[in-house]
Amino acid sequence: MGAAFEAINEALENAQKELEDNIRERSAAIDDLNALLRQPFGEPSEIQKAMSSASATVDSIIAMYDRLVDAVKRRFKGIEDLGKKNAILDFLKTMTQQLINLAKEREQATKLWEKENERLQELLSEQENFGKQLVSTVKSYGRALFDVSKTNEMTAVQAIKTSTGIIITQVQEASKGLDGVQKQLKERLANIRSFATNIRSLLSKGLSKDYIRQLLEAGPEAAGALAELLNTAGADQISEINYLYNEIGSIADTLGTEMASNFYDNQIKAQQAIVDAAQAKINDIQQAMDAIVQAIMAQLSPLVDFGAQLGDDIAQAIIDGLNKRKDELIALANSIAAAIAAALASATASTTGVVIPSTPTIIPPVTPPIVPDVTDVPPPITRTNTGSVSDWRRAEGFSVTVNQNNYNPTGSLESGTLVSKAMERKMAELARKKRME
Repeated sequence: MGAAFEAINEALENAQKELEDNIRERSAAIDDLNALLRQPFGEPSEIQKAMSSASATVDSIIAMYDRLVDAVKRRFKGIEDLGKKNAILDFLKTMTQQLINLAKEREQATKLWEKENERLQELLSEQENFGKQLVSTVKSYGRALFDVSKTNEMTAVQAIKTSTGIIITQVQEASKGLDGVQKQLKERLANIRSFATNIRSLLSKGLSKDYIRQLLEAGPEAAGALAELLNTAGADQISEINYLYNEIGSIADTLGTEMASNFYDNQIKAQQAIVDAAQAKINDIQQAMDAIVQAIMAQLSPLVDFGAQLGDDIAQAIIDGLNKRKDELIALANSIAAAIAAALASATASTTGVVIPSTPTIIPPVTPPIVPDVTDVPPPITRTNTGSVSDWRRAEGFSVTVNQNNYNPTGSLESGTLVSKAMERKMAELARKKRME
């Protein structure tokens, strides 16, 4: 019997160890789920980042799904009631598939938006360049520097194109030989000095800086004579020149903007509509993905309420553990009862010659042996569906044969037969007297 009791103790110890391991695993799963659900200071959770953010991809969604499935399985480790776990896993699978489909749609919509937006930017750039070119052309024509050479019919005429327009100026016929080189250098030095003096004077008189910039860009060779001529103008003439110069620029700017709009606005509006439609689709997909992830987080949140869940988990785990070992424990109890019955039968047979079956069964309960010619043996004490283990413990002592049909894994015995210790002692005494005779 000692070996049988040791086997029971070992089975119970194994059940306790398994329960502790399961609780430890479930606690770790709760920590993992908490880390994935956490939104520090309103920032997106790890689940949101991986499954619905702008950077979320099919790969990141699947990777997060695998992590969630693993955590949920560990959260329910050792719990036999798999309905809730399976419902959550099915929900995760369904929602993840929807997220994958939406992520693919969003990727396509994003590529379309990028393509159409690139075309829109090209149209805007073309419109801008068209307007600028038109303005430049008009200004170049209207603001072309005055051709001083036309007042001297004896000089050669040369056209010089600069960044601000075409400059017409006079060219003196060159002399040949060293004398010509020296003469040219002297003349150019004089022209440069004169040009610099005239420019300073025109700035002080208030000539338009844009006009002066144009003179400077043309240089002393092309605009030296014109700078000298302008320097002879009075205040009223300078004012009139500024007005005309600015008016030409204003009209050119207006014309460029107007024509660019006329030639490109319709194309730009149509392209903008395409871009906006692609962006609207992206926004709709994003909202759907956000809603799905919120639903996933709401489904998982109750699993991390450690305090509320732990008690139920432990109780359920105890019940499950006992249920799994029900047959094993009943078999061990039967073996102990059989050993006791055999001992009693042996003692009784040696005293009275009556043989008692040595292999009682749990179902039905063992009937106490009837010993002939023994009138002073107390009858067996029988309890059926009354009292509890704590009640029986108040007796002097007892042996229990468990009714398998009424086995209760929570620890109570609903039915059984008690064999009084006093009866055992009395039978032993009778046997001893018999041997002495």
